[in-house]
Amino acid sequence: MRTQYFNKDEYHTQETVQKKGIFRTLKSSRFVFLVRFLGVILRSRRMVKKGSYGRHEWSETSMEVFRLVEDSGGIFHISGFDNIRDLNEPVVFISNHMSTLETMVFPSLIAPFMDATFVVKDNLVENRVFGPIIGSRNPIVVSRENSR
Repeated sequence: MRTQYFNKDEYHTQETVQKKGIFRTLKSSRFVFLVRFLGVILRSRRMVKKGSYGRHEWSETSMEVFRLVEDSGGIFHISGFDNIRDLNEPVVFISNHMSTLETMVFPSLIAPFMDATFVVKDNLVENRVFGPIIGSRNPIVVSRENSR
C-alpha cells in the first residue's frame, strides 16, 4: 500500500484552511466536529464487523479525522516524512500522548508506508464503540495489573 497523503517531507496546514468566516465558524463548532467524528467511528466499526477494515481503510478513515480536525480549526505542522519513507526495518514510534488525537491521526501518517499497530490499555479493546476498531489492528494489549 503506497497511498501517500503527504508527498513532501513536511506538511503545514494551509493558511486558507485557517481563515475564519461564518461558514468556517459553523463548520468548526464542537457539535459539528463530534457529529462528523462519530460518523467516521461508526462507519469504521461497521467495516470492521464486515471484515473489510484493513490497513488501507484504517489509513483512509484516519485521514478523514485529520481533515476534520483541520476543518474544525486545528493546525498541523509535521516534518520528517523522509524518515518514514526511507525505512526498511521495524521501528517504534513514540508520541507525547497529550490526547487521543494522535491515536486517530497517526495512521494517516504511518500506515501508507508500513504496517503499524499500537500498544493500548486493555480497557480500550473492551470498549463497545472503539474496541472493535482498535482490536482489528492487532494491538499489543497491556493492563495495569500485569504491564509486562
